[in-house]
Amino acid sequence: METRISLKIDLEDKTLAKAVEEALKPDNFDLPNSMEIRMTRRGRSITIQVKVLDNLPSLTGTIQEIIQHCEVSLRSISQTL
Repeated sequence: METRISLKIDLEDKTLAKAVEEALKPDNFDLPNSMEIRMTRRGRSITIQVKVLDNLPSLTGTIQEIIQHCEVSLRSISQTL
């Protein structure tokens, strides 16, 4: 069974969206064969699509991790401004 989820993150501006996208990119490598992550940015929005085969707990954990990494990157960026 294939399961997909799409997560859209709207940020304050394009510069912040690009910074968050760059911070999240390293998480998209060395994935298990049963998982696929695609990330696109348009303007101030980032859309992350995650697909897994037969592993719903892995999908849930991956989405939680993406959200946590997004929060950490936003906190880090705000401290440098």
